[in-house]
Amino acid sequence: MKLLRYIFFIVVLVVCSCDKTKEPSDIQPVASFKIIPATGNTTTVYRFNADSVTGQGTRNNPVMVRWDWESDGNWDWMYSTGGEITHRFFKPGSYRILMEASTLTGKHDTISYRIIVPRGYSAPRAAFSMSPDSANITNEFTFDASLSKDDEDSLDQLEFRWDIDGDLNWDTEFSKNPVIKSRYKNDRRYPVRLEVRDPQKMTSVTSNTLIVTRLNDRIVPVVTHQCWPCTLDDTIRYDASGSYYKDSPGAKLLYSWDLLDDNLWEVLLKQSPYFQKVLHLQGKKAMRLRVTDEQGLYMDIIDSVELFPFNSAPVTVLTVGNRIGNTGSTFYLHVRATTDRDDSYMDLRARWDVNNDGIWDPEYDGMNEINIHFPAPGKYPVTAMMTDPKNKFSTDTDTVWVVAGNHETGLLEDKRGTFLPRYYGTVKIGNRWWMQSNLRYAPTGKSDWIADSYVNNPAYSDRYGRLYPHAATTSSDPQACPKGWHVPTLAEWRQMMTDLGQDATVERLMEGGLSEFHAVLAGQEYFHAEFPNETSKFSGLGKLTNIWTSTDNLTGQAFAWYIDPIRKENKEVIVGKNYWFPIRCIKDE
Repeated sequence: MKLLRYIFFIVVLVVCSCDKTKEPSDIQPVASFKIIPATGNTTTVYRFNADSVTGQGTRNNPVMVRWDWESDGNWDWMYSTGGEITHRFFKPGSYRILMEASTLTGKHDTISYRIIVPRGYSAPRAAFSMSPDSANITNEFTFDASLSKDDEDSLDQLEFRWDIDGDLNWDTEFSKNPVIKSRYKNDRRYPVRLEVRDPQKMTSVTSNTLIVTRLNDRIVPVVTHQCWPCTLDDTIRYDASGSYYKDSPGAKLLYSWDLLDDNLWEVLLKQSPYFQKVLHLQGKKAMRLRVTDEQGLYMDIIDSVELFPFNSAPVTVLTVGNRIGNTGSTFYLHVRATTDRDDSYMDLRARWDVNNDGIWDPEYDGMNEINIHFPAPGKYPVTAMMTDPKNKFSTDTDTVWVVAGNHETGLLEDKRGTFLPRYYGTVKIGNRWWMQSNLRYAPTGKSDWIADSYVNNPAYSDRYGRLYPHAATTSSDPQACPKGWHVPTLAEWRQMMTDLGQDATVERLMEGGLSEFHAVLAGQEYFHAEFPNETSKFSGLGKLTNIWTSTDNLTGQAFAWYIDPIRKENKEVIVGKNYWFPIRCIKDE
């Protein structure tokens, strides 16, 4: 092997040596160039081509060229390996063009060529500004063509004419004055055209769009409506009396109403700021109010109202306290999050189908919360129905998962920060109680406890819990875990794995496994310590999980518990404190 490497090295040296002998050690450039076209005038853009010169160079010793358009000793274009350049001579005359070719080693050559550039004439370039470019009909508009240019003629030699109403007929004759003013009676978009003419009668035309409105931003429309909730049988009473004119409280205002915002005005220019109507149309409906002043200027505002049937069905929300357990578990379900627009929650009636046979189970009839057991492992769809006093109803379905475990299980109720508690299934492993799902608590006022990747994904926190910074593992105000529970130490994690014994394999730790720990692969988020304002990096969702412990090592680094079903790893790891991981709580002894 060593002999082969030595032979390869010798061959490379030979090849490189051969390549270097092919490239000349020095080059004497020969300057030359072509002018395209050969003749022209002051409107011509000439191309000066020196490809034959730059082509004399090599990779290690290129030939570069530079240009002096008037041979006045000041180079107008510095050295470049580009073989072609363009130039225009704006003044007529005789020009001696000088080009120098040079190498990196200082070898150079020059050549000059004289051309005669006669006067040529080009059309002017029309341009104008509008001030203002959008305003209402009370404004005077100024159009200024001073931005127009001509290569041969000054601005005072040019003439201008205008079509200011967009009818394709010129509204002015040619004039040397580049500025005109105008007012408009009607509100619309006006295509404004300018034509510029030079002394040689060459012309150019340009256009722009002027927006003329009847809007007056000193008018402030204000509208409210009286009904909530609003039904198809309600009279909707609109009130625009809060509308006003800035700096002129006594200004006379008129009110127009377009009930469905369909440009079919039900009321036009009335003095009364009040309007009422019964709408027999369900859903969100827009109403446009227009407030107009004495000059006919106005401002609009949209007010939306949502119209419901006289009686709507309740919105059933089924809550499953502990979604996963075993045949000995008691599953807690309730419908206390149900809402009804028309009726009190206390007037609603609950029914249950807990065995997915399409028949309401009479033993649970009228119960808003139930505790049930399931006799065999499997997944059980559970349906709840809520009915109001007028027999309008809706249903909600969720699934309970019963696994083939034999641990003692329970239910943890966390009442912090929400009207309805959060629930966590719990499992007794050894002589300690553990949560069976990741913590979902989001303390009020602690936005630094909410990971970026979960902010706009509430389904993530439902499924995987939340990701927490390391600071949450040791905080006492607020405390991450519910009262009576805490973030487990590394020793408590180790003891759990010892208590599980053969059930501590990765497969049995995962959701549905015999350990009944029900780990989920929540992923992780990372914030760079040196650049805290940079976007965080979220990774590992559905692939792995690290779960915080409350233990640090002697150097101040944190311990986490790492579970990875792909690598089949289940172990303690030392991690940086810039990570965000889920938390599982353990009950205090």
